[in-house]
Amino acid sequence: MAVMAPDIETQRAFYDKRWADIQYANLWQLQRAIAVLEGLRMINQPSPRILDLGCGTGWLTSILGRFGPTMGVDLSPVAIRKAQALYPDIKFIEGDLCDLELPSHSFDIVVSVQVIDHMDDQARFIELVARLLAPGGNLILVTTNAKNVSYWTRQSFESFFAGLQPIEQWLTPGGLRSLLRPYFRLRRLWTILPIFGNLGVFRILASVKLARTLDALGVLCLYQRALLYAGFGLVMASVAERRVPNG
Repeated sequence: MAVMAPDIETQRAFYDKRWADIQYANLWQLQRAIAVLEGLRMINQPSPRILDLGCGTGWLTSILGRFGPTMGVDLSPVAIRKAQALYPDIKFIEGDLCDLELPSHSFDIVVSVQVIDHMDDQARFIELVARLLAPGGNLILVTTNAKNVSYWTRQSFESFFAGLQPIEQWLTPGGLRSLLRPYFRLRRLWTILPIFGNLGVFRILASVKLARTLDALGVLCLYQRALLYAGFGLVMASVAERRVPNG
């Protein structure tokens, strides 16, 4: 029997409480921001119109605003009030990310960090992004990697990350490719954050004993990079170009 997703008001209340206690970025959030900046470097478009979908308190949105005119959107009015107070030079609006009344083709780049995995209708979210992007525009999307999560017990994952959000729908790299394919050409997909669970082969691959041995040999960083290259990082980052409609 399918589990009903929490309604939008329940989700809004959760994120209002969450953002009331959070203002600036932690180390993991900064790593995700670096992935976004790598996406911008890859796109290399002068002064693009940027939309940050799921902007939270706006610290990343403010950085994006240095590259071109930028707007931030979030479900939580608490987050938006904080963002607007902190970064008055950026436009922030509150709204349901699957039901935004913004003009079609009005952005060159859409950035979305750790949002799609908390959406009930992921295909609808991608369809919205495609509508908002100008033909040939780009999506920079960062999301939790289900390939990594599959090596955690639910209890250990929930404990490590201090609880779960109202909706958790993690995508594998293949699942993300399939979701993007109708509207986008995937330009690059890579994984970041070498943080692993301890199920299956990762009982050995992510063991403290192995990490200490590799560190003593001076090759721990190379080992972690190899795991990221193989697609096992906790988080996926991707850059995808909006297809130009035929005709």
